[in-house]
Amino acid sequence: MSAGTRSDNRRALAAIESSLDAVTRDWGAYQRQAVEFHIRDAKAWAGEDLVAQIDPDFVPRPDAASGRPVELVSRP
Repeated sequence: MSAGTRSDNRRALAAIESSLDAVTRDWGAYQRQAVEFHIRDAKAWAGEDLVAQIDPDFVPRPDAASGRPVELVSRP
């Protein structure tokens, strides 16, 4: 891959990241869908004991200081 292609790829990825970062996320809806999914899986695979471990009140949300989601991995 040529240096120009890598540069073009980086610009394209930066544009995609910028567009995604601009999207307003409904963290409550995201969590409700995740809880529904995990409850279905837990019942199918492990039963009610695992369902009881799901915290339906937990809501992931952006870091309050930066307004961006907390990064769990670093980027080079």
